[in-house]
Amino acid sequence: FEHGRSDIAERPEPRTDERTRMGRSAAVEAISATLGWTYFLAWSCSFYPQVINNYKRKSVVGLSYDYQLYNILGYACYSVYTCGLKFSPVLISDYEDVFNTTSNLVTTQDVFFALHAFVLTIITMVQIVIYHKSDDNANGSTKNLTRSSLRWLGGVSRFATVVVSASIVLSTIYALLILTVDSPSFRWLFFIYWLSLIKLGVTTIKYVPQALMNRRRKSTVGWAIGNILLDLTGGTLSIAQLMLDGATEGWGGVVGDPIKFCLGFVSIFFDIIFMIQHYVLYTDRTDHDAPRPMAQDAADGCAYGTDVYEPLSVNTNEPLSKGGLGGCGAESDGKR
Repeated sequence: FEHGRSDIAERPEPRTDERTRMGRSAAVEAISATLGWTYFLAWSCSFYPQVINNYKRKSVVGLSYDYQLYNILGYACYSVYTCGLKFSPVLISDYEDVFNTTSNLVTTQDVFFALHAFVLTIITMVQIVIYHKSDDNANGSTKNLTRSSLRWLGGVSRFATVVVSASIVLSTIYALLILTVDSPSFRWLFFIYWLSLIKLGVTTIKYVPQALMNRRRKSTVGWAIGNILLDLTGGTLSIAQLMLDGATEGWGGVVGDPIKFCLGFVSIFFDIIFMIQHYVLYTDRTDHDAPRPMAQDAADGCAYGTDVYEPLSVNTNEPLSKGGLGGCGAESDGKR
């Protein structure tokens, strides 16, 4: 009897989120799953309007290159983060020890979304390379194939280049420290959280170049509004699912997954800005996307160069409107 009492006393009490999960009804499970798959579909489909728009126009005028570069970095980090917390036994075990919870709230939908988004972002970047090169060829460029293929890099701001490069270098150094230094301060769980912070950071700033470009051009032509509407839907449903899961499974999972919570709010904030730009401020839908001939004496990347006065903005020299601010070609014609 005494031995039995000792066993009972030593048996660990279920964690709060485990006790809460025991009382989670089938209806709540169904609602959570429905929210998860709906926001997954909305966010996943949000990448297609831009891809389709670029293909139909055979142009990427009006699309921020910085925005796409940030996207590639962000979704690469997010893919590693979600796959790690979903499939790696080592990371899952570390997570449970650090946050004292068995629920990290990283779902299958999160994993598929991250991987799908990464692939679609790469496709969009390939379109930038192809259609930027095509515009150069249409303007009579006689550069060799390699130089023409890399010409789009002139449309990436120095600020974006520094951010992306620094993120890659620092992440590499951190990974090497984990492999070479035996210390509790260097563990893979902290590494993927570092990647999640990179994702959160680039998401916070990635919309800025596009918003500045729309303001400068006084137009949203070239920037697919369908992307924004679906993104707004996905962000709202993502937060709704996270709050529901936190209320029924325990808030430890929300604390341990701050990136999902913050990403939803950041995306909603900028989606509202883009909707105001598209539906209120800049309602002219005339597509003046025909690339202007580059001035013979213009520096490389002039037609798609970075705005030195707005270092977070790119593609500053596209046609804005008939008789409006043109760009390299327009300025050259005026000088002549």
